[in-house]
Amino acid sequence: MVRDSVSGLDKFIEADVSLIKNVDSACKEIRAKEERLNLLFMTPGGISLSGRRETPEGINHLFSLRYYARIRFIQNLLPLLSTSTTSITTPHHAHVISIFGGPLHTTDLSPKSKSTYSILTCASHALAMTSLSMEHLAATHPSVS
Repeated sequence: MVRDSVSGLDKFIEADVSLIKNVDSACKEIRAKEERLNLLFMTPGGISLSGRRETPEGINHLFSLRYYARIRFIQNLLPLLSTSTTSITTPHHAHVISIFGGPLHTTDLSPKSKSTYSILTCASHALAMTSLSMEHLAATHPSVS
């Protein structure tokens, strides 16, 4: 959802964000319409009771939603988030919020192993990867919290 900075109206951008190419397209649309971004709020996720399922891009569907899509959104939109912090009209930190969490099971973090794959191992691995990536991005972009 993008709020038009002129009209103040929200516009929903529909995309299957389990596909990284669709994340890139959605980000391209946002970058074409916005000069800066104050808030990036992410909640993509899902559940599958049928086990491991690949996207047409060859990525585990759930892991794509829980990790790759989120990090790709951040990477693609960092220029707009960084611009927000230097704005004269709104001189404050931009914010990235990723709703996701749960316990971390360190005995098996691999979502590739079909014998140990489960919804929980995929979620745990994505959570660990997302946390580490967020820490790195926060350290390298201190003006975006």
